[in-house]
Amino acid sequence: MFLSTIIFQAIAASAAAVFITWSIFRQNEYASPNNKWLPALKKLPRPINMGIRVFIIFGAMFAIADGIWAIEPYIHRIFFRTLNALGLQWIEIVVGVLVIICGLYAYWFKNKYLLYYGIVEVIFAGAAGVVTAKQLATSAQIAGPIATLIGSVYVVSRGVSNIADGLEKKTA
Repeated sequence: MFLSTIIFQAIAASAAAVFITWSIFRQNEYASPNNKWLPALKKLPRPINMGIRVFIIFGAMFAIADGIWAIEPYIHRIFFRTLNALGLQWIEIVVGVLVIICGLYAYWFKNKYLLYYGIVEVIFAGAAGVVTAKQLATSAQIAGPIATLIGSVYVVSRGVSNIADGLEKKTA
């Protein structure tokens, strides 16, 4: 079961890479990938170079989703043990403070690295979609997962917008 999931995810990542690369080069035959984070790909033709990068991004999305799915039971146990030890009010405070700290860090990261922030948004929104799809298969309640999927679609659109803005910022 696990191996077949990985194979299907690799096929999906490959199909996404081919489609996105084809659509980019169909509209802009002079598109040039940024070779800063994988300089070894400079030697390959631009479409293959871009396709490998897109495949890596989609592969990361599936890997993060699988990682979340694998550690979820442990996180659940840790949360309830901490809840029993500290009590509900302290957990609410800790979670609230952690959300604010993570949000402030995300804000800083977005202002400093807009392009990469957009890529991270797309990867994590896709991972949330994969995890939510797995939860839909095991959950009787579907309102929460459907809301999560809708939110993930919005985060992808914001991520793509941030990628475009980040690219504009780099060329300006």
